Amino acid sequence: MAILSDSIEEFIKQMMEEGMSILNRNELAQYFDCAPSQINYVINTRFTPERGYVTESRRGGGGYIRVIRVNLDKDEAAAEVIGKKLGKGEITEREARGVVSQLLELKIADKKQARLIMSAVCDKTLAVPALVKDRLRCSILRSMILELLNEE
Repeated sequence: MAILSDSIEEFIKQMMEEGMSILNRNELAQYFDCAPSQINYVINTRFTPERGYVTESRRGGGGYIRVIRVNLDKDEAAAEVIGKKLGKGEITEREARGVVSQLLELKIADKKQARLIMSAVCDKTLAVPALVKDRLRCSILRSMILELLNEE
């Protein structure tokens, strides 16, 4: 099992070096003749914020995994923010404001970008039931941060 995991990890890193950061879980599973859960295991254990990676995934027919390598200087703090604050899958509006403040401090976002992010994740904008609001906010915030990091 460890040998397969090592092979999958190396393959993903090689794809990233070639400029591909969006991967299809099912295609990888077919390529390695393994279950998609094995791909999830590698992503969840080998591509973590602590190791300098940020990941985003979408399940389903058009599902994908996006892996981004962050530079371990100012982006190390960004990876930590994403991993710790957004890793739980839910975030309140107040917590989101704190994350956006950190993005400003780290110069990952400028004031205009910060205002746009907050307008997208504020309670007023997210007119959905309270049960899903914090999860939706977390997903939107994570995607926006990944795009900001991807620009640099």
